[in-house]
Amino acid sequence: MTALERKGTPLQYLRTAIASWIGNLLGSLLFASLFTHLTEILSEDPFKSGTISMIHEDIISSQWHIIFIRSILCGWLVTFAMMLGTQNQDGISKALALHLPFFISTAAKCPHTVEYMYLGSTAMMLGSEMSVGMFVWKCLIPITLGNTVGGGLFTGAYSWWVHLYCDDEKAAHQDGNGWGNVRLEDDD
Repeated sequence: MTALERKGTPLQYLRTAIASWIGNLLGSLLFASLFTHLTEILSEDPFKSGTISMIHEDIISSQWHIIFIRSILCGWLVTFAMMLGTQNQDGISKALALHLPFFISTAAKCPHTVEYMYLGSTAMMLGSEMSVGMFVWKCLIPITLGNTVGGGLFTGAYSWWVHLYCDDEKAAHQDGNGWGNVRLEDDD
């Protein structure tokens, strides 16, 4: 939203996105190595084979564009959940608004960047056939791009258009006869 309002420079947004992405990757690698690999919490079946087979099915055997398209849906659902969560005042509505899009995303097997940063690195530590190059090329890149497109375009641009652009246009046409550049009544 702030980018669409032009409240910063593109370099600031790029630096923030890169710092956030690297921080999430480092955190995922740290969590996977310290709390999953060293504690051997997933070293026995069915957890080990389940994690490896999930990565094999979702990443290794999937095509790049399929991963990207699924990630677009995930990006939209996650940001939509955040938007819905901020729109409600009571706890039950907030919980339902947050959890329903996340449930749909999980049930539809839509990959999220941070989730697969952790799952991919964990699967490699458990013995998956995924290499570091495949982890970057087939996991991190399409999922990050898809989540960015889904969240930025479907939620961010839509929110900007509805809440900022239309409000600016309404203010420009205080007579109440127009909405945006579309005139609802003739002024003949």
